[in-house]
This record gives sequence, C-alpha cells and structure tokens, in this order.
Amino acid sequence: QFGLSFTPGGLLFPYQLGICDAFMEAGFLTPEVPIAGSSAGALTTVVVGAGLDLREVLEETEALCEDCRTGGTRGRLRSVLVASLAKMLPEDVHERLNARAAPASVGYTALLPLPSGTLVSEFTSKEDVIGCLLASCHVPWWFNGSPVGRVRGQFVVDGFFGTPRGNFGAFPVPRAARTLRVSAFPSAIARIDAAHESEVIAPDLLGEGAFAADMLVMALNPGSTEQLTKLFEDGRKTGEIWLQKYGDMY
Repeated sequence: QFGLSFTPGGLLFPYQLGICDAFMEAGFLTPEVPIAGSSAGALTTVVVGAGLDLREVLEETEALCEDCRTGGTRGRLRSVLVASLAKMLPEDVHERLNARAAPASVGYTALLPLPSGTLVSEFTSKEDVIGCLLASCHVPWWFNGSPVGRVRGQFVVDGFFGTPRGNFGAFPVPRAARTLRVSAFPSAIARIDAAHESEVIAPDLLGEGAFAADMLVMALNPGSTEQLTKLFEDGRKTGEIWLQKYGDMY
C-alpha cells in the first residue's frame, strides 16, 4: 500500500491540484489511498480528502490570489485564507474527512515542549479543520505578522518545520508502506530523499529548465488567473507523465 504526501508549496497550490486531478481521473488516487500534507500540501490533502471538485477549488484559489494581488500577501494571507476556506469548505467537511476510507492527515509543527511534527486525521468541526489548516500554513511573521499560531491548545508553526530536511515538509503517510512525495518545487530546490526516483513526483518530469526559478517566485507572489491555470495544467501533465513511467509499479 502506498500513500501520497504533499509538500509545502506556498501559492503553487494549483500545481498539486492538477496532479491529483490526473491521478483521480486515472483511478490511481481513490479514497482508499491514504494522503497527508503540510502547509499548501495540507490544503491539497483536505480538498481531495473531502471530495471537492478540484476545478471549483482552482476558481476559489484564483479569487484568493486576486485579493492578495490587490491588498498584498505578507502579513495578511491568514485573513484572506480564512475567508476563502469558510466559503469553499462544506459545513460537513470534518465528517467527510473522518469517514474517508483511508486517513487524510494534516501536518503542523507543535512547539512545546520541543518542536515536533504533528499529524491529525480526526476532526471535530469545520472550524477545527480550518484551525488545523491555518496551523499547518503558519510561516512565522509572513502569514499574519505573528511568530506563532495556535490550535488545539498548542503553539504551532508551519508543518514544513516538523519533518527532517530530506522530507521537505512531506510527512510519512500513516498506514502506507511507501510514501510518494508530491512536490510543487523541482529537485534543485526541494532535494527530497527517496529510495527510488518514482517516490518523488515533481516538475522535473516536465523537463523545463527555467521552471525552478519561475515556481520559486510564484510560491510567494500571487499569480494571475492565466498563471494559476497553467500551474494546474502543468500539474496534470506531471501526473500523466509519472503514471506512464511509474504507475505500473504501484
């Protein structure tokens, strides 16, 4: 049994959505596949785990980025994301996630008594889901001007800091014998450790030399509707190429 773990990716979220769209279309990603993610990867995990229409999620992401282009991103992304999640996630999102055949786990970094990665896959309410997502996305100072966030009585920061460097924020997936890590960044940036090249699903599969610099800029700066759509379609292409090369191994 394999699982998919989604890395942080900032505003490159649509790229991971595209990969998932291709995987689901091919029957490779089903509710029986355990999934996990942190930061942007946690958002991917929740919308996939709850069975949302990914193209509708893309539209909401476009609206979020338009807000950030107008008002800025640094220091206010949290408030923009809260409004977006409140609108996008159904009232029973926690029930959908809890009832999924395989776990959909959100990772964040709890700070006390010592910093440690924390995965949660059981949720009590829609507000609890949103709180865990905000914890997972809390890049110190950048997210809302505060060094730390708070959820479930814990002080927390972005899930990226809760895993070894070689995992690039992609937690090992519970109940999975093998974890396939889905990265919005190419290997030159992410440098994910893997026993086999098939265990990393990343833009390298597209063979675009300038992709690394382009995606690093877009991770922190909200893209246009055209750029976000291209990210989604590039994700789909990546997923299709990976399935052709390695799908039979799994």
